[in-house]
Amino acid sequence: MGVEQNKHSAKRFIEAINEQDFAAIDAVTEAGLAREINERIIPRLYETFPNHHMAITDMIAEGDKVVVRLQTSGGHGAEWQ
Repeated sequence: MGVEQNKHSAKRFIEAINEQDFAAIDAVTEAGLAREINERIIPRLYETFPNHHMAITDMIAEGDKVVVRLQTSGGHGAEWQ
């Protein structure tokens, strides 16, 4: 994949988490990671922080690496771990 495609995949991954779009998470991650995210992380994240949202504030890509700076927001609704 090229740099622009990698950036697009990173952006889509963040959007998919915000939308709780499990099919999109599956599409941009490998199977084992997608299963962990979809079955364990996302449900607990949104149970604890019901209106959680991530916004990309900066993105740098070079070669096959992408670094994303995020701003997160949301209220606290339950105990986390």
